[in-house]
Amino acid sequence: MNNTGLFSGVNAAGIVGLWVTDGTPAGTVELAAITGEHATGIAPTNITPFGTKALFNGHSANGEYNLWITDGTDAGTVEVFPNNNPAIGGSGGVDPSHITVVGDKAYFNGGNVGPYTLYVTDGTSSANTRAVNASVSYDPIEITGLGHKVLFNGTPTIGSVPSLWATDGVSGINQLAIGIDPADITVFGNKALFRAVDAGGDLGLWVTDGSVPGTDEITPKLLGSVDGVSLHPSELTVLNSTKVLFNGRDAKGGFGLFVTNGTLSGTKLLTANINPDEISVLNPTKALFAGTDAAGIVGLWSTNGTTAGTKVVLAGTAGVGGLQPHEITVLSSTKAVFAGTDASNRIGLWVTDGTAAGTVELVAGATAFGGLNPTDITLLGSQALFAGTDPATGVRGLWITDGTVAGTTQLLSGAAWGGLNPQGIADPAGHAIYVGGGAGNIVQPGTDGFDTVIVWGDGDLTLVAFDAAALSIEGWQGNDRGVVGDGGDNLLDFGALTSVSGIAFIAGGAGDDVIIGTQFDDHLRGGMGGDTLRGGDGNDVLALMGDTARYDSLDGGAGTDEITVSGTGALTLSAFDAAASSIEVWRGNNQWVYGDGGANRLDFSALAAASGIAMIHARAGDDTIVGTRFADRMRGGGGDDTLVGGEGVDSLRGGLGNDTMTGGPGEADSFLFDTALDAVANVDRILDFEPGLDKIKLDDAVFARLGGPGALAAGFFHVGSGAADGNDHIVYDSASGALYYDGDGAGGSKQVQFASLAPGLALTSADFQVV
Repeated sequence: MNNTGLFSGVNAAGIVGLWVTDGTPAGTVELAAITGEHATGIAPTNITPFGTKALFNGHSANGEYNLWITDGTDAGTVEVFPNNNPAIGGSGGVDPSHITVVGDKAYFNGGNVGPYTLYVTDGTSSANTRAVNASVSYDPIEITGLGHKVLFNGTPTIGSVPSLWATDGVSGINQLAIGIDPADITVFGNKALFRAVDAGGDLGLWVTDGSVPGTDEITPKLLGSVDGVSLHPSELTVLNSTKVLFNGRDAKGGFGLFVTNGTLSGTKLLTANINPDEISVLNPTKALFAGTDAAGIVGLWSTNGTTAGTKVVLAGTAGVGGLQPHEITVLSSTKAVFAGTDASNRIGLWVTDGTAAGTVELVAGATAFGGLNPTDITLLGSQALFAGTDPATGVRGLWITDGTVAGTTQLLSGAAWGGLNPQGIADPAGHAIYVGGGAGNIVQPGTDGFDTVIVWGDGDLTLVAFDAAALSIEGWQGNDRGVVGDGGDNLLDFGALTSVSGIAFIAGGAGDDVIIGTQFDDHLRGGMGGDTLRGGDGNDVLALMGDTARYDSLDGGAGTDEITVSGTGALTLSAFDAAASSIEVWRGNNQWVYGDGGANRLDFSALAAASGIAMIHARAGDDTIVGTRFADRMRGGGGDDTLVGGEGVDSLRGGLGNDTMTGGPGEADSFLFDTALDAVANVDRILDFEPGLDKIKLDDAVFARLGGPGALAAGFFHVGSGAADGNDHIVYDSASGALYYDGDGAGGSKQVQFASLAPGLALTSADFQVV
């Protein structure tokens, strides 16, 4: 049912039926041959997207109101729970309401053979639809999923006080708090915030994790309130993973905009006495709402969750009470449509990008009928369906908009008296794609609209693969836990997401993974394989595990990005270039960083901060190592390596091969020689040796005639083309810059070159140290 909408509509005979639309006039039709439908119409209500289908309350052939499911076709529209039940409250059947999807199940308030209670269904059959606890009424409302639990407001017996309850749908129902009458239950990470009344009668802000000890009042009153008024929170709306906006009583008894992070200290008033309503999140940094200014004008406002960032977008015309925005519906992270009042007192369709210049009326409608008066605005792909008034006839028809004047048209006005009168518009194509629980999850493709993955459950989400662009997914609402690969070679690409919250980290697992972060701040973790980590925009952390060999490719992207290394073992990289990778900070685990044995380039020079690197070691290939601007220890391997120190006090060891070493300016660097001498295959070149500042360190196991560790004896050093006496073991040819070791001085053995310096240096024995 991709890009398909459902709604209740009236046909030419006045029968209220189930209609379907694909967003075109020709594709807007009634499902007229539904088996089991009542002769007066199926009269659908509570139409609720459920995966790629929809559940609803429908009028059955026997006169009862039961649970139905549809895939948008006649044949695919069937009763899920078609029991013959006694009449309840003037109607028969289960009479479902408050249908709420939680994971792969739906919960609802229904009356079967007794009072209304909580039901659960998988949408397949009557056999798989049951009361969670048929012996207790509950009459549940405010049904809300929290991880694997379901919260609701329930009244267990007639006349008892409404309480907060929780269930997993399997093992029973638990009462979390008695008599608090919870409302506006809003999931925030792995907890839920809500409004409730305490023992003192104050209507305050509460929090729960789904357990009795985890259910508590955050604040009953506004702190500092002079008259002790209850906070009375409403319109709780999650802006991002750290902020929830809400309408609350301010210190003077008015209603202002508040923000909370779910704690007492993190709950504060942003702007007083503006009575925010219809708070709608445009993106994680901006929400839109209807607010009242000091003159009593109700206009369109925006906020980023701060006092300074809360302001009027467009007030509207004072003579008609202001813009009075309502039915605010987000089309994308930069565009929303809403119903608003213009200067002629017509209620038309408006569009906004969150700025005054970008807030304009699209279609006003006819003055004689009070304007277009859009209602039931519902996303359909990248567009929105709504009920609107025909400007010629005044009847209510089905309209569609893409947020432009040209793209706002009436699809069908209807032939009945009063028109089609569409109500309960829903888009079963989803836009909300639920995943969670277990391993190896596959995210289903989205539509061509704004689709959001919603993660349920209280653990990390394991994915086989995810590519936001390929799947046409634009949003992600996580559960404040991690997203991990399944152990294979996973592609986890979040780069195309435009709205993101609730991702603690993204990790690859054991395979050779490619992980591409969002355009926001990410925490990416390389696993046990050879991973590619790309942070994208934002200030990202690329976390590597230094416990086993791996060959990671790293790219921080824009922003100030950081690499952190955990574990107790060394880290192996195939390549690293801090500048090219846009990495600014390195926080190591005080272990070595290795090349992988190939011709590696490991360049740390662009790091603004570095710590925890015990040694950078090139291994076997012809490698290039460029250190940080701080103190480094670098070691070449078996190839012809290039080692470049930075501004700090660096220690360089070429190892085997004909290596080139540069200590860097201004600091006392050291160059270690501790491998078997070979005048052909193991001669290192030092490009910037500074006599009197730098040191050449000679291993006494290799340079055996120099004695034990300590300063080189003055008599063991000679400047010339060869040794002049038997004690001249270190010979510097100032004409060529060659540096030799001669085991017997002026004896018969041939001197062996082991290094090359600049010619003409004022070199002395004090520039050497035996180690």
